Parts: sequence; structure tokens; C-alpha cells
Amino acid sequence: MTIEEVLAQMKSSLSESIPKERAEAVTEGIGRVFGKLKARATPSVDLMEYLNEESDWTSITALESDKNLIEYSLAVTEEMLANAGGDVTEESCVLVGLFHGIGVASFGDDRLEIHEGEDPEITRMKVGSRSLQILADFTPVEPHEAQAILYQCVEDIPVERLKITELLTDAIKKCA
Repeated sequence: MTIEEVLAQMKSSLSESIPKERAEAVTEGIGRVFGKLKARATPSVDLMEYLNEESDWTSITALESDKNLIEYSLAVTEEMLANAGGDVTEESCVLVGLFHGIGVASFGDDRLEIHEGEDPEITRMKVGSRSLQILADFTPVEPHEAQAILYQCVEDIPVERLKITELLTDAIKKCA
């Protein structure tokens, strides 16, 4: 599929869970930021096609938010792009921003288990780990991108915190 076909498929599915105007705005926004994906554009289209066809990512809400996951992920991506600089590329912002939360999606009976009373940082790491696994099945993920996805919103991490991890965490908190 082409990006245009995937976005049309996404818009159709999104229109079932959010108003049509918002679905159109979201898919147009994804089309805009998608242009910043360079070498990983084709695998990202394949990933979005897979998510559209095999998961509920178009109809679920983001973790710790009342917003649709895709709409929320676009807002996170745009926030990251607005604040990126230095050694953080636009491509990394788009890849991390759009796909950091896909771990909350269900794939048939395969779904993330969140337990009542669970430490929110543990939940975030479970989402991050699952998101990273799905993403890495489709496209290469750089170590700094992996850190950002895995440790999203986790305060104490066992490695040096990188700028992209801070960008993602700040964007998540702002967009929630």
C-alpha cells in the first residue's frame, strides 16, 4: 500500500470513533509529518497498514488520556518536532512520537495487561517495551529512539537520559 492508501484506510476507521472532521485533520497531520521519515518511510507504511488491519489502534484511547491514540500520538509528534534541536532529528521525532504508544493496542486476544494499583512507571515501561517490540519488527530503531520509547515518563532510569527521552516525556505530559 502507499501512504495515501494507508491514510485513507486510517481515516475511514478513525471516523468510526472520533468525529469525521477530527479524523480528517489527524490523517492530514500524519501525512504532513510522515514526509520527515526518510529511509524508514516504507517500513512505517507497512507498520501502519498492519496496525490498521490487525489491531484496534484507530479506536482506542491513549494511556492516561481520554484522547484517541492516533490523535494523541500526532499531538506528541508535533510537540516533539516543535522542541527538537541539536542531535535529535525530525525523523527520530516522528518515529518515536507516532509509535511510542502502540503497545496499548490489542491484536485479537493479544493485549497489554495493566493491573489495578500498578505503579504508573511500570505500566509505562510495559507499554514502551511492547511498542518497541512491534516497531522493531518493521523498521530499524536507533538506540536513542529505543531509550525514549522504553523509558517514556520514567524518572529513574539505569542509563544516561538522552535528549530525545526528555522530549518524548515532556511532550507526553503536555499532550495528556
